[in-house]
Order: sequence, then structure tokens, then C-alpha cells
Amino acid sequence: MRSADLDAAFLNPAQRLTAFVYGRDQGLRARSNWYDMNDIVEDRDGLLWLATNRGLAWIDPRKLVHNSIPPPVVIRNMVADDRVIALESGADGTSQSLPPGTDRITIDYTALSFTDPAANKFRYRLVGFDQEWVDAGERRQANYGNLAPGTYRFQVIAANGDGVWNEQGAALDFYIKPYFYQTWWFRALLVTALFLFVIVLVRWRSRAAADRTRRRVEVQVEERERIARELHDTLLQGQQGLMMRFQAVAEITPSNTAARGMLERALERGDDLMIASRERVLDLRASDPGSLESRMASLAEDRADLRISGYRRPICAPVADEILAIVGEAIANAEQHAKATHIAVELRYRVLALDIFVGDNGVGIAPAILASGGRRGHYGLQGMSERAGRIGGKLWFTANGTNGTQVHLRVPARVAYQTQWDWFRKRGLRDGSSRSGGERS
Repeated sequence: MRSADLDAAFLNPAQRLTAFVYGRDQGLRARSNWYDMNDIVEDRDGLLWLATNRGLAWIDPRKLVHNSIPPPVVIRNMVADDRVIALESGADGTSQSLPPGTDRITIDYTALSFTDPAANKFRYRLVGFDQEWVDAGERRQANYGNLAPGTYRFQVIAANGDGVWNEQGAALDFYIKPYFYQTWWFRALLVTALFLFVIVLVRWRSRAAADRTRRRVEVQVEERERIARELHDTLLQGQQGLMMRFQAVAEITPSNTAARGMLERALERGDDLMIASRERVLDLRASDPGSLESRMASLAEDRADLRISGYRRPICAPVADEILAIVGEAIANAEQHAKATHIAVELRYRVLALDIFVGDNGVGIAPAILASGGRRGHYGLQGMSERAGRIGGKLWFTANGTNGTQVHLRVPARVAYQTQWDWFRKRGLRDGSSRSGGERS
């Protein structure tokens, strides 16, 4: 080592220290005399004399040779799971294909040098696995395990004993084939299947929730229809029979008597009561599917402007009854409480929901009333919200511009829309019920 380099290394330990090594590979096939510590002497000509167990040897420091030639690097062979892979012409730039499931990779490499091959240093890295270069020292073998399927590039560089690096080095490309379950298309298939499963699950849950809502509403409608049948078969029939008896009594009562006049007035009152009772019984029965538009047109006639948009579909009969009740209450509130001069009703058929809007230009609803759900002693807003909840819908009250109020009712499509099959099925059941009821009458 040069004295200047040694002093600089003491001052900065991180600085590289250049040394000239003489040993067996340089031709010095002897060892120093262990019994005499003064075994190296410099003469006046600058030669270094060494006393060895095989005689004297000398070194001329003025003629030190620096090896400036970078060593050529080669990749000798590759072993994959104890199977030797044949490489072509040193393997530089050659791509090797390995079978699926390859677990262990061993790559042997070396660098040529005619001066001191044992002093060569190596660095390598596996692109696709190593983040940085691995300092291998004098080791001439790289081992890897648990490599995932994919494309890799093994690179190795070397330096001679004097620290001259061959930066180009040698490279080997290889590809580990995947099993079918490790391919991108299989993962894409799994992701697609999972996505479809989630969609089916969500649709199933939403369909189940919609079916529960519709069944709950249908149970209520069936109970209303049962009550309507009972009223028709008992109360109305009995009232009709009673009126016929009164009519018979009136026929035999002289026309110029006060009793005849009282009976005729009672019969007229009874007719009015029969008509009102039949209308109430009719209201208890569910409407036919698809009659929402016509019934809403009748409800909005001379009271509100009606607008319908979207692809029209049959509406579930119980849902239509609840919607009409909510819209009717909204129109009545706009007329009586908001003092509105213009009311607009909009019916929007959408893919995922049925939207109904009722807007007016009245005085609006006080925020305190909206917050409390209605005024004390008045149950209109509360009843609207309860009806919307029974059919799985949502109800919003918002300000309509600078004045007025807009009522927005949204009913999920699975609850609101009735399929053609359900329509025919329930239509047949209802017709059958009507026929049997008529026979009983």
C-alpha cells in the first residue's frame, strides 16, 4: 500500500484503499520466516527483499503493474429445481423458458483474468426480484427461491483485483410459466365472478326486501278486500233488504199522509247512504295494475297540472293506492294550507325507481313543522310518511325555488313496477274472486 493512500484511509475510513497483493497467484510460492520478524528489507536501490522459507525474493515497487483491463464476464450454467438448463453461447441475451412451479434457481457465473482471477469481485441482481445490486464478493454463484411466475433478467458485473469494473457484464433472461390459476385471465375471471356474485347478491337482497314490502302491502290489501266482501255480503245486503221492506211499507201507506212523506224522505236518505257505502267498499278494494295514470289524471283534474315521462310500466295495485293517497294529501295541503294558485304533479318512470313530484307556489311549510313531522293535532304529513314507509319508499319535502314546496316520493322499481306475469296472475285471481262473490250475491 502507498503511504499516502494509507494516511488518507486513516483520515476517512470510507475511502477505498488501493493495495497491491502478492501471493501464490502472483508467483510468490513461499511464506515468510515466522521466527524472524525482520523478514522485509528495503535496499538503497528501492528494492524490497523478503526472507522466506524457500530463500530470498524481491519486489521492485517502481515497476508495479496496474491491471486496467476489465474482466470479461460469462454466465456458465443455470439449474432450475435440480435440472440443468442448457445455455447457448454464454447465455448473454438468451431467454430461457422454465416450467410452471419452478421453485429454486441457481446460476453460476465467472470472470476471466490472466493476472489474478481469484481477486475478481462480483455483483449481481435479478430484475423483477432484487431492488438493488447484491455484493457477492468472490462468490461465483447466485441462488433464488420462491420466485413467482413471470419474466426475470439476471445481470452480473465483475471487477479485477485492481478495482476496474466491467459495467456491462453479462445477462440472462428467463420466464417462469404460470399454472392456469396463476394467469392474469384466471384472476380476471375470478374478479369478474366475484363482481357478478356481489351484483347477484345485492339484487337478491333488494328483491327479497322488495318482496317483503310488497307482501306486507298485499296482506293489508287482502285484509281490506276481505272487509269489503264482508261489508258487501252482510251490511250492504242487509241494508238493501231493509230498504226494500221500507219501500213495501211506503207503497201501502196513503200518499196524502205525513207518514208517507217521512218514509219517502227516509228512503231517499237510505239511497244516498247506499251509494256512499258502495263507494267506500270500492275504495277498500285495490285498483287494477296500470290504472295509476288514469286515476292520477282524475285526481289532478281541475286541481293540478299532470306530466308523465319515461317508459310506462304497470304499477303494483296496492302501491298505486298508497301513491294516490300521498299525492291526494299533498294536493289538499297545497290548496288548504299553502293557498297555492298553481300545483304541478310529475310522474317519472325510471329504471331503478318510480319518482313522483308534487310542487306548488304557495306559502310553503315552516321549518319547525317539517322538523317535528307536522303540526300538533294534524296528521297529514305523518300519514304521508307512514304510507311511504309501508311501500318501502322515501319522502322528501323541499323548498320549491323562492316560495312554495315540493313533495318528492321515490318508490323502488322492484316494489312499484309489476311484471307482466304477476299482472296476469293477480288479474286471474281477482276475476275469480269477483265471479265467486257475484254468485254468492
